[in-house]
Amino acid sequence: MKKKIAFILFVLFFINTNLISLENRILMKVNNEIITTVDISNQINYLVSLNPKIKELENQRVFEIAKQTMIKEKIKKLEILKKIEKIDIEDKYLNEYLKTKYQSLGFEDENKFENYLKINDLTILTIKEKISIELIWNQLIYEKFNKSIKIDEEAIKNKILNYKNQKSKRYLLSEIVFQASDDFTIDEKYELIKSEIDQSGFENTAAQYSISNTAITGGKIGWINENSLNSNIKKVVSMIELGSYSQPIQLPSGFLILYVKDIQEINEEVDIDIEKEIAKNIKISTDQQLNDFSNIYFNKIKKNFLISEI
Repeated sequence: MKKKIAFILFVLFFINTNLISLENRILMKVNNEIITTVDISNQINYLVSLNPKIKELENQRVFEIAKQTMIKEKIKKLEILKKIEKIDIEDKYLNEYLKTKYQSLGFEDENKFENYLKINDLTILTIKEKISIELIWNQLIYEKFNKSIKIDEEAIKNKILNYKNQKSKRYLLSEIVFQASDDFTIDEKYELIKSEIDQSGFENTAAQYSISNTAITGGKIGWINENSLNSNIKKVVSMIELGSYSQPIQLPSGFLILYVKDIQEINEEVDIDIEKEIAKNIKISTDQQLNDFSNIYFNKIKKNFLISEI
């Protein structure tokens, strides 16, 4: 055990350097899919490229985050391959999604993003492979649960008409979605998360404890107009002070903590495109419900996979 820990720390110490070539050793398996030291090294580089703050954590914590996210990726991949022959996305859709990814990180074009990845010893191909798994997984979830999605278009339309000419706010939000476990009640888990936020910050805590797909980017959601939020979430967000976070909000898939990083006052345009706003609000509501279904389904199928350390 001591040798294994020493080896892990040795690997982590040299992450993002060219001082040595890692010995590629098998660390664990998910069914018959192996996870090696090189996989973990690449995953750490991937996490760092999306959330540089993660480097502030202790090496062992970074290793655990990389390990857990790799396990999750392998499970999704194996579940997908039960349905289709191979992981493959048309370049058109893959590049469109890639564009939203690198723009959200502040890069203007793919070349600048690719140069950034090289600094972290990553290739654009690695990113595309990971994106492909996530896109096909999302499609699987949509096909499985789209009939369970509930959208009240009339209520959305009325809401938009009501706020059309009113002042409103938009919030720069981040999230942590968590669940209770055999070891912790909801209150105990929340206290643990609060303590970690105080110690490591919200982004690094999201990377460690959130089960949402946003965990790899430190829980970042982005700018959200308050009128795009459902009434319960909107009420909670309006009461969060700038730079603070909420009490746990119950979701179908667990509990949500929201963090308000910034707030802006905005005026809705008088000539607002109602149909466009309706479509945007429907997408937000649909995505929120699909995220819940995704977490629920993943936790269900995870029990069917054998995860073993070598």
